[in-house]
This record gives sequence, structure tokens and C-alpha cells, in this order.
Amino acid sequence: MPSFEFDGDNVTIRNIRRFHYLSAKDSIPEYYDKTVKVSELSGLDILASYWAGKSIAHIMISFAFNETDFIAI
Repeated sequence: MPSFEFDGDNVTIRNIRRFHYLSAKDSIPEYYDKTVKVSELSGLDILASYWAGKSIAHIMISFAFNETDFIAI
């Protein structure tokens, strides 16, 4: 599970999951930590990914830092 540590303007996010896709069915998960500055937050997007009709979806939030670095949850 991801966790967050706050230290003033810095937020360290631990256990961010990223996948390396080998094929449509095979992937290798990787976990890493990242520190960002709240003062560099430049954007936020809310997305809905629907499948099997309009009643089933994942909601995602993407945070942009300096418009070049993104983290989605």
C-alpha cells in the first residue's frame, strides 16, 4: 500500500506502483518512492475510466508538478 510522509512543503510518497508491460497479458510490477513539493503543484485532473457500461468505472486523480511531472492515484 502507498503511504505519505509530510515534511513542510515536501511530500514523500512511498510504494508507488508502476508496471512494465511485456505483452497484453504479462507485466512486471515495480515499486518506488518519490518526493514532491506541494508548492510546485500546477494542475489536477479527475478522470473516469468506464467499462461494461456507465455503471462500472475507476476514478483517477492525476497531480501535475511544474507541468512536467505527474502522479496518478
